[in-house]
Order: sequence, then structure tokens, then C-alpha cells
Amino acid sequence: MFSLTAPIFLTLLLLSISAFLLTQWWGKNQSQLKNRNFLLLLRLASLVCLSLALAGVHRKAQSNQLTFAFLIDISKSIPKTQQRFAIDQVNTIIKSLEPKDQYCVISFAKQPSVSVPLVTVQNNPYVSPKSIWENAIVQNGTDLASAVQLAISVLPEATQKRVVLFSDGLQNTGRIDNMLELAQASEIMVLTIPILAKRENEIIVQELQIPPKIRKGRIFKVRAMI
Repeated sequence: MFSLTAPIFLTLLLLSISAFLLTQWWGKNQSQLKNRNFLLLLRLASLVCLSLALAGVHRKAQSNQLTFAFLIDISKSIPKTQQRFAIDQVNTIIKSLEPKDQYCVISFAKQPSVSVPLVTVQNNPYVSPKSIWENAIVQNGTDLASAVQLAISVLPEATQKRVVLFSDGLQNTGRIDNMLELAQASEIMVLTIPILAKRENEIIVQELQIPPKIRKGRIFKVRAMI
């Protein structure tokens, strides 16, 4: 895969080639053109190489090394048993990785925090629950977007990047859709593993059915599907 840091120089390349050909061909007879063909090709090749260098053409090397960012929701709505389930799943994934693969763990609620900095599997093959639960962050709230944004900033460029999100998915702040688009643009694969939230005296309403026409002051029936 190739990319450009200054694409404008490719446009200048096309204009330069056109101008160069006009100056070389205009006013020359056939015999003179034949004698200068080789020199013309050398000049064109030099011009192309110079323009491509200025445009910053470079090849992105594809690495086989994996780098994971594990995002664990530790907000108050997630019981400890489900948080422990997420940590166990993280350790299961780590065991399947190569020794030189890398990972980090980000715990989040109202705000995210790096619980385990970026390390190689061979240097830290296990994530302890203590490293997650001792992270002093505000747990009254859930901001998925900030957690994903932090993961994007932590993951290195030269590896195959993965984000694994453990959450009930019920955010009450932030815009996760914007961060997912940014992750896709950064060539980061985002995987989600749902965990169950603790709900006391709460129900989830799936659908509300009301009459299509309602008059002011009239009593009407509403059906709720839970």
C-alpha cells in the first residue's frame, strides 16, 4: 500500500512533463528528435523521480504483529461478576497471542484511564483484577466515545490494531459513532463483547403503541412492550 504526504506535487509533475515535452519538440526536425530521444527519456525519468520524492510517496509496511487495546466498562451499572468475566476474557485472548504481540487495558466509566500501559505479551502475560479495580476513576456514568478515543491514541501505527470493547453498550455521554468512524479511518478493527449490567427496579421498553390521532383533553390508551 502506498500513500502520499504532499499530493500537490503530482499535479506539478503532470504540468512539468507537458511543458518539458513542448520545449523539446517545438521547432525540432525529425533527425534532431531521433538523436535526442535517449537524453529526453533520461530527463523525464529524473523529473518523475524528483516529483515523486517531493510528493512523499512511501510504502506502508504491513506488519504481522498484533496490538490490542482492551476496554473494560467498570461503571456502577456493571456488577463485579461481569467485570471479572471481562478480565477473564482478556486473559484468554492474551494467551492466544504471540510473545511479541502487544496489548494495553483501558478501564472506563464516566472517563477512561489506562490501567495497564502498552506491553508485550512476553513481559506481562496476565492481567490481574487488582490492576483494574484499583483504578480511581469516576464511575457514575458511561462514556464509550472517550474510551475508544484514548485507545486510538495509544495504539502504535506499525502494527495490526484491534480494540476489544467490554460493555453493556448503554452510554449516557459522548458520541461513539464519531469515534468508530475515526477508528475505521485509522485502520483499527473494533470488536465488542457484551456484558450484563445490573438493573434494579428498572425495565427496558421495546416499543410504545399509541393511537395515530389524539385530541387534546381526550383520554387514550398506550401499550408498552417490555
